[in-house]
Amino acid sequence: MMTHKIINQNSIQYPYEFSICTIVNDMAEYEMMKCSFIENGFDEDCEYLIVDNTNTNNFDAYQAISLFLNTAKGRFLILVHQDVRVVDNKIQL
Repeated sequence: MMTHKIINQNSIQYPYEFSICTIVNDMAEYEMMKCSFIENGFDEDCEYLIVDNTNTNNFDAYQAISLFLNTAKGRFLILVHQDVRVVDNKIQL
């Protein structure tokens, strides 16, 4: 007999509010991006996930996004390029 589990927004527990996901091919640029997020309030309730393409192109965008979707533990996923800089704080966004 097949059983079903009903999932709704109230039944899901998230350890983080945000999962910030980035494909990285330049670690210095990524660190500047991450610092801009942290300086604007994306710290305690956030996880940072990267796909490391610094030495070789290990993953294309489709593979990376699939990994992020299957790995992230945040309520909201932010897929962001490593050259982005946050200018507004989390509360404003």
